[in-house]
Amino acid sequence: MSVYPQLRSPLARALYVRMQHDQELKNCDKSLWYSVETDIIEPELSGRFLQCSVDGSTSEFLQKCFDKSDWFFTQMMHALFKSVLCWFMSSTSANGLLARGSMFVLSGQQFTQLLGVDSAWHATSLLDLGAGDGEVTQNFASYFSDVYCTEASSTMQWRLGQRGYK
Repeated sequence: MSVYPQLRSPLARALYVRMQHDQELKNCDKSLWYSVETDIIEPELSGRFLQCSVDGSTSEFLQKCFDKSDWFFTQMMHALFKSVLCWFMSSTSANGLLARGSMFVLSGQQFTQLLGVDSAWHATSLLDLGAGDGEVTQNFASYFSDVYCTEASSTMQWRLGQRGYK
């Protein structure tokens, strides 16, 4: 059971619990996010596992997320606007319109590690299926001459166009 000061207001309690949770996330050992118990996986699969770690780009993305989550009034307005927008559009489109919900899958460094190439590697074309707002695409785009994206949400298509993706 969580121990917290006697806060009468449900909003104050919720904010306090959120702050505690955010602090735990900031202080946790993020290397555990990348760990896998390879001894419980079939040998064929565990032999293919590539250990990654939190690199500079990953840390930067996480810090940006922590910073944005601290913008209390912005978060409140986003929650209000999203609840209204979702009457008229999908949650994905609402997030795209509000410029929130960006994803992070791999950094550029992790991408080259996964492919087993150096940072000077370059290829002709990248096709990102379901590219969202293009945040993930951006991490890989510099390795390709041409970048193409597909996205069902017209709002996310607009966001991709803002980034110059075809």
